[in-house]
Amino acid sequence: MAEKTHDYVVIVAGGKGLRMGSDTPKQFLCVGGKPILMRTIERFAAYSKELRVILVLPEHQTNIGTSCAANMPSACLTPSWPEVRRASTR
Repeated sequence: MAEKTHDYVVIVAGGKGLRMGSDTPKQFLCVGGKPILMRTIERFAAYSKELRVILVLPEHQTNIGTSCAANMPSACLTPSWPEVRRASTR
């Protein structure tokens, strides 16, 4: 019998909001009372409850990310490290 495969989505939410001129990173800015990141995760959850979400955030923001992903039990938070970011943008 074939093993069941899963669909994944990777959300990289590591911005600082500098270009927006905000002290709050844009993924946590509220639109209509909800952070943008929460709205993004909810849209993917509405698409498929089976979808596996990999959420990449700076390590110091994982607590906020956990609250945004509370309604998506398959979400997996992955902290990013600055050296990985630097290497990926060269």
